[in-house]
Amino acid sequence: MKAVTAKNSSRDAILRAAERVFGELGYHGASMREIAMEAKVAQALLHYHFKTKEALYVAIFEQRSQLINDRRQARLQELRKKGAFDLRAVVEVFALPAPDMFDDPRQNYESYQQMAAAVSVGHDTRSVALVKSCYDGISKQFIDAFMAAVPELTKAAATWCYLYALGIRRQAELQTDRAARLSGGKNPSPPAWLVAFIEAGILSIAQTSAGRKKTAKGRAPTKRKPQ
Repeated sequence: MKAVTAKNSSRDAILRAAERVFGELGYHGASMREIAMEAKVAQALLHYHFKTKEALYVAIFEQRSQLINDRRQARLQELRKKGAFDLRAVVEVFALPAPDMFDDPRQNYESYQQMAAAVSVGHDTRSVALVKSCYDGISKQFIDAFMAAVPELTKAAATWCYLYALGIRRQAELQTDRAARLSGGKNPSPPAWLVAFIEAGILSIAQTSAGRKKTAKGRAPTKRKPQ
């Protein structure tokens, strides 16, 4: 039992260290030697647990995405049990920061967020495969939830709503000083702003989507009254 615990402990330590190194240096900038130094283990131990740098990189995404996706999926299921999706509630689940979904305050997700941001815009085979295997499943669930909450959304419109929202959430999650530079002070993104912005955007696109469907049937779209 102790041997198994020690093995798991060393593997977890390597994953956390690798996450920090990959987050700071990127995939190509990181090396197994640097990761071993960060984890304070022999490099041979890295190759024992993870044969290659790519295998280690993929393992981080598999572990993190599974935990985060499971929590978001559970929240969506709770909404589904209530009988109907409310858009605000769906967006609140989508916008919930990853760190807030876990009880362990020692976990630091900044490095993983940097990694995820890089992969989400990557066109290389590795990035595309990771997005497909780790994120497409939960993405489709949110797209379906958007459509259930707002029936006017077409599948194409709901898909782009999700992708737009994902870009906005990534910007809010990343710990950079750009907002401070632009605003002249430290102004973190309030979760309520993020939710309101995404919700309003989805509703606006839904109206456009509904108008297009009506126009396609030979009927004029309904005009929105001035606020």
